[in-house]
Amino acid sequence: YCEYCDSFCAVKSKHCKVCNRCTADFDHHCIWINNCVGSHNYKSFFALIICTFFHFILYIIGGALATQNKDINQNIKYFIPVWVMIGVLSIMLIFLSQLIILHIYLLCRAITTYEFLI
Repeated sequence: YCEYCDSFCAVKSKHCKVCNRCTADFDHHCIWINNCVGSHNYKSFFALIICTFFHFILYIIGGALATQNKDINQNIKYFIPVWVMIGVLSIMLIFLSQLIILHIYLLCRAITTYEFLI
C-alpha cells in the first residue's frame, strides 16, 4: 500500500516523489529521460544506453577520420574543435561504459539499482 498515492501497489513498487506516482519494480528515476525506470521500460532504458555508447564510438571514429583530411589539418579553427569533441566524447564514453557495466552486474544479480543502493 502506498500512502502517497493512497492505493495498493505491487510488492517491488516504489513511489517516486519526482514523478509523483508509483512505479512497478522501481529501478531508479533517470534525470536524462526525466522518467522513472521500472519493469515497463527497463529494456528500453538499457537499449538507450547501449545505443548511446555505440553512437559516441561512431562520433569519435568520424572525428578522428575527419582530422585526416588535409583541409581540416591545415585549418586550425576546425582541427582543435574536432579534437576537443573527441576528448569530451571519450570522457563521456568512459562514464557510459561504467553505467553499462553496472547494469549488466545488476541484471546478473537480479536486483534493481534502488536495491543495490539501499
